[in-house]
Amino acid sequence: MEITIFTCRSPLSEADRRAVIRYRRWSAGLFLLFLGVNYLLEHQQAGHAKTALALVTGTSFFAFCVAIARLVMSRLDEFQRVLMTRSFLWATFITMGLVSVWSYWEEFAGGVHLPLLDVPVALIVMTAVVKVVVFRQNSPGEE
Repeated sequence: MEITIFTCRSPLSEADRRAVIRYRRWSAGLFLLFLGVNYLLEHQQAGHAKTALALVTGTSFFAFCVAIARLVMSRLDEFQRVLMTRSFLWATFITMGLVSVWSYWEEFAGGVHLPLLDVPVALIVMTAVVKVVVFRQNSPGEE
């Protein structure tokens, strides 16, 4: 029994395989940078250092989004490109919807405060979950 998560059971071309490896390296490094600087930012006093850390945090998340876009654009298989785009759109919309509901609950009903820097982490987790679901739903059936 073969378990596949991030492919549609179709073999990746050599170019796609290299693009995925490059994306995983970049995204892991940027995500670790984001988490590390986010931790430092929460424990830093106000001043120029905090401003610089905030800019690095935002820039690292922006670079992570650029890495995702580059991965999608580098895919040679049009079907997989469509599935990746669909999964990123669903993840973004679901995350935006949940954050909107949470913010109204927080503002008007006295809900628990959600730190703003937790939203990118939620988007990344949601992207992983939705990607698995979308790719599984569109995988070729067993013959």
